[in-house]
Amino acid sequence: KEHLAKGRTSEIRSVVGSLHKAHLLAECGGRNDTKTGAKPQRFHL
Repeated sequence: KEHLAKGRTSEIRSVVGSLHKAHLLAECGGRNDTKTGAKPQRFHL
């Protein structure tokens, strides 16, 4: 059981990390897109 819990925790961490990266990219992309006139992509959790 402990091994499964550890695996699940690292899995959740990697998912959260990728979501955080996607959120940062969406934020940067949104700021850059305002200059070109394109609508900024919002990242919703």
